[in-house]
Amino acid sequence: MRSLTHTLASLWITSALAACGGSQPEAKEPAPTEEEHAKKEAAPREHEGSADSTGKKDGAKDGAEPASGSSSGAPEQKSLRSAKDTLTGEGVFFEFSFNASEVHQAAQKKCDEKAGDDPKKKAECMAKASKQYDADGIAFRPDEEGKIFWLTIRRSGPKMVPIHKIQVEFTDEADKSVTLKPVGRDQGTQPMGRIPDKVSVEVPTETEIVVNDSKLGKLVYTAKLGLFGKGER
Repeated sequence: MRSLTHTLASLWITSALAACGGSQPEAKEPAPTEEEHAKKEAAPREHEGSADSTGKKDGAKDGAEPASGSSSGAPEQKSLRSAKDTLTGEGVFFEFSFNASEVHQAAQKKCDEKAGDDPKKKAECMAKASKQYDADGIAFRPDEEGKIFWLTIRRSGPKMVPIHKIQVEFTDEADKSVTLKPVGRDQGTQPMGRIPDKVSVEVPTETEIVVNDSKLGKLVYTAKLGLFGKGER
């Protein structure tokens, strides 16, 4: 009897245990190791770095500076016209610029000493100084035989009067300069007494030239079109 009672008690205890929690708990994933955790943290950072790098490359293409020195990226173009071509351009008249020439600086110094602080006297002095240069400009024109003449021009109403007319040869021509060598006599309306052996002319641009006068220094002239007729000599 005791044996039966013990057996029934054991069966009851076993059933109770099975009902309360006899089923096995669900398996959990093992916790990641420190190495695996570090790899997961690094993966998003590498992706972001790749995206930033790509963006920078694209941006570098869009905002890249041109290889050449010019802002447009195109190489600076050298003028195809020689110094001689600039001087002998069809219909070009080079107008004398008193204010840009060295004679203006010399006159200004002289008038400052003479007029002092009187602006009216200084203005009158400078006006008188500018009138000492009887020529309005110069031009270079070929004759019927193709010989080039250096014309010193004075305006008389609509007419352009050549007060000096001297044949010249072009020598020592460089990129932005040329030397004029006079040939023969002055055929102008007011022939000069002594003709220089040679005169150097700077041609910094196609619109400006500088004649180096042995006495007056640098004389600046600016190019004008339409003031001198094509067939006029």
